[in-house]
Amino acid sequence: SKIQNILIVSFPHLKHHNKEYKVNVSEDRNLLHPLAKESLRLYKKSKSGDRGVIFVLDEPHLDLRVTKGSLNRATFIISSLLFLFDEKGWTLNKESISSLEMKVMVNGEPISFYIKELIKRVDHVLTARETIQKARGEFVWHDRYDHHPTGDLMIKIETGVYLANRHTFKDGKRKRVEDLLSLFCSELPRLAGKIKEQRARREAEKARYEVERKKILELKARREVEIEKRQKLEDECDKWMRARILREYINAMKGKGIKNESKEWIVWAANYADLLDPTTEGDKTVVEETDGMRFSLY
Repeated sequence: SKIQNILIVSFPHLKHHNKEYKVNVSEDRNLLHPLAKESLRLYKKSKSGDRGVIFVLDEPHLDLRVTKGSLNRATFIISSLLFLFDEKGWTLNKESISSLEMKVMVNGEPISFYIKELIKRVDHVLTARETIQKARGEFVWHDRYDHHPTGDLMIKIETGVYLANRHTFKDGKRKRVEDLLSLFCSELPRLAGKIKEQRARREAEKARYEVERKKILELKARREVEIEKRQKLEDECDKWMRARILREYINAMKGKGIKNESKEWIVWAANYADLLDPTTEGDKTVVEETDGMRFSLY
């Protein structure tokens, strides 16, 4: 058909998808996939929310976001998909079967999807009772919108949607979801491949980043060592200059002909200059012996 030809031109990789991923939808409840049959049982005994969508509490179930009127159809669709998944070796992650997520493992990649009924939102129309109450002058509280089920279904892929050629498959004027199932299934392995490619790119980028990070850390460490060596050299030079000035001062004091009682000062001062000078050694004093000691009694 014209629509089919357009799809093939737009997505060349789908040329033979009808043959390889042919999905037959059966409406015989006796032929339902076991998982679909169990979910149908749970949905049938569950209540609907304020928008009419059925919700199941506390029990594992397939992700069908539909109203009572579309439950059977959605169940037949998911059942046919599950049979194809089994045929292709694509396992449904049972741990993820919940009201929030449904994943199928395709070539080792988890792909999330769900089936949803489109709900039409319109401005609230007063009921007969609300109209009477309002006419009486009573306060009438109501929701701003009314929600009406349309019966239109869609399958939506959530995992890596920006990698998919198409991630939404829904009822249209010419085709229904049932007519798009083979197209949906053919997209899954292609998407799984794209996810693998993306992961490989990310791992390569991570490896390149790690190499650059190590280079930067190495440069930083070398820089810090060099700065520390320079600082140490400058500190030692400062001490050497100070020791040199001290010795000149001590010699000047000797030239004054100091008294005998000052000879002890000469010895002490010379020793301090030796301690200060990084090229010589002096005898340690109480300062060096108590260096780093804490003198607090508390």
